[in-house]
Amino acid sequence: MSGKRNKDDERYLDLIREANGTAKLTIYDARPSVNAVANKATGGGYEGDDAYQNAELVFLDIHNIHVMRESLKKLKDIVYPNVEESHWLSSLESTHWLEHIKLVISGAIQVADKISGGNSVVVHCSDGWDRTAQLTSLAMLMLDSHYRTLRGFQVLLEKEWISFGHKFANVSPPCSKPYSLTVYDENEKRSFALNSDNEEFSVIDVLLFVLSTGDQMVCGEAVEAAEGRTAHNNSWNGVKWNGLLLG
Repeated sequence: MSGKRNKDDERYLDLIREANGTAKLTIYDARPSVNAVANKATGGGYEGDDAYQNAELVFLDIHNIHVMRESLKKLKDIVYPNVEESHWLSSLESTHWLEHIKLVISGAIQVADKISGGNSVVVHCSDGWDRTAQLTSLAMLMLDSHYRTLRGFQVLLEKEWISFGHKFANVSPPCSKPYSLTVYDENEKRSFALNSDNEEFSVIDVLLFVLSTGDQMVCGEAVEAAEGRTAHNNSWNGVKWNGLLLG
């Protein structure tokens, strides 16, 4: 299979390593290793030891959006329209949803732990707009309390998702509202609170807000605000954010 090298990319990653004075740069590849190897057949691949001698490559084994979507569909099927409580645990296990969530959280913890130790990291997947954003966003939430405020969470979504061109229109039915989340534990909700001017908002509250205006965000400002497509507008749906911030 192709063993193509890119000298500019190799030097770029080495500069990232040198900027922090670390002996090794840790590269977190969100994909399962078998997928990364398979990608070489189509012109992709991963950072090999021969080309990136000063880098440590770690595969996080997170599946792609197609696998995730199928898992989420199975999860929806066991809770709607009815929950079969007698087989709940086995049904939940069959969706593999919790396995996927565990892998993403585990990967984010590894990223955050490495950064907290004073090391630089590079995070990527196949295209960089889905698994990558999940990992970096969660790591930032763990590392910096600013992103656990309501305004900080807004910045996080704009920076890691909107500005990097997450394909909202590709993963949500265009111009249609996604399914609403209707049931969640109030105690857990308060445990994951965002603070804004001494008033707490839960992460669930914010995500429900984003989901409830999903059609307008997908078909309106969110699509047009992605940098590279609309350079003159770097604010994602400011009116709607202000509505949430002002209550």
